[in-house]
Parts: sequence; structure tokens; C-alpha cells
Amino acid sequence: MERERDMWRFWRTHGRTGPRGWNAPRGAFSLLEVLIAVVVIALALVPIFSVMTTSHKDVRSAMEEVIASNLASELLETLQALPAPLIPLGHAGELQAGAFAAAEAAGYRTTLADCPPGFTRHLFVELLPIESSIPAGLPREVQERAASASAVIEMRVEIRWQKQGRDRTLFLVTTKGRY
Repeated sequence: MERERDMWRFWRTHGRTGPRGWNAPRGAFSLLEVLIAVVVIALALVPIFSVMTTSHKDVRSAMEEVIASNLASELLETLQALPAPLIPLGHAGELQAGAFAAAEAAGYRTTLADCPPGFTRHLFVELLPIESSIPAGLPREVQERAASASAVIEMRVEIRWQKQGRDRTLFLVTTKGRY
């Protein structure tokens, strides 16, 4: 009985408005509480988005390096498959169409994938003589042929591209014996 009277007194005093005197349902959040929650969530999300942006840049950089590596490897594999007389000795600079005309005329397949935009392929081929002991007393023609046969062909491939306004370069170097 006493309890019912207390409940009646509460409802008569506060009615449906609740103890604060305004018509908000109980358990609702105030505008200030909502703003504080939004600020806390925003402060938590800023580092997450920062990490995502950085990782995206790193993935892009790695992808560019893989493309450059594949372009250089493809060119070096093509050069390694050619016989020494068909390798364009003395070539230095950007690889142009027709650089392997002699090899293509001889029936070798030298088609290379096109470079993506922003990438350039440079080839440097040099004949490196090595000292060998040629027996004395041989005719001069034989000595010259033996000396030219004992040489190494150095093939250096450079892939160049730009990343964020900076020039990037990837080098691959290999050698091939000339016999």
C-alpha cells in the first residue's frame, strides 16, 4: 500500500516528462554526449586511414618495381637466347624498334612486351676482352680468331621510370661467353 502511494506521488509530480522536466524518452543521449562520441571515433579513425594510405603507396611502389624487374628480365632472357654474333654489340641507349633486326632475320623470336606508360628500357652491350695465353708460333689469323673468341659480352639493362617526380632506375647485368 505504501509503495503504491509513493508511485502515485511520483507520477503526479513528474508525469510523463520524467524527472528532468523535458519530453525526451529515458535512456537517450544528449547532444554533447553524441558530439564527444563522434570526436573520439574520429580521433581513432585518423591513424587507421593514415596507415591505409601509406600501405597503398608501398604496394604501388612494389608493383612498379616488379614491373621494372619483369621488363629487365625479359630483355636479358632474350639476349641470353641469342647466339653471340647476333647480339647487338656496342648498343648503348634506349631500346628502339629494330634493335634485333639481324636476329629476327635469322629466324629468332625477339618480340618483347611493350613498356607500360612512363617506363623506358635501355640496353648497354659491351665486349670485354679477357687475357688468354695463345701459343706462340701460330699464324696471325689464328691468333686473332683465338683472341676474339676469348671474350665476354657484358649486357646491362636499365629500366627507368618516374615515381612522385623522382627518377627511378633498376639495373640488371649479366655476361655471356663469346665462343
